[in-house]
Amino acid sequence: MLDLKLNALSVAATKNQLPEAAITADGLTISPIRREEREQARALSSRLYNLMPRVRITDLLAEVNVWTAFANHFTHYRTGEPAATDEPALMGAILADATSLGLDRMAESSRGVTIHQLNLVIERHIRHETYAAGVAVIVDAQHA
Repeated sequence: MLDLKLNALSVAATKNQLPEAAITADGLTISPIRREEREQARALSSRLYNLMPRVRITDLLAEVNVWTAFANHFTHYRTGEPAATDEPALMGAILADATSLGLDRMAESSRGVTIHQLNLVIERHIRHETYAAGVAVIVDAQHA
C-alpha cells in the first residue's frame, strides 16, 4: 500500500499535480495550512488522543520487560545475579536516567520506591555493559 501511494505521489509530482504543493527548481513549496484546516486537525488530534489508553510509563517499561526480559541483563556487578528482586527500582532508575528526571524526583513520583533503593540498583546493576546488553535484547525483539 505504501509503495502504491508513493508511486502515485511520484507521478503527481512529475506532472506538477500535487494538491497544495509544487516542485520547482528551488525545491518543494507547500501552501500554508488554512485556519479552518488547522482547527479541524486539532479537533481530530484531540479525538485520536482521547482514544489512546492512559498508560504509566513505568507500567509500559515493565510490559516491555515481560515481552523481552531485558531486565535480566542488568546483573549485579559482583554476583552476576539479575536485579529481579528489585525490578520496580530498576525500572525507576532506568526511567530517571532516560528522562533526565533525576533520582530524587523519580523516588517522589514512584509508588513504593525510595531514593535509597534507586541508588543501590544504580550502584549494583546499572553499568555501560548492562545497558548495552539490555538494549540489544530490545532491539533484537523489535527486529524479530
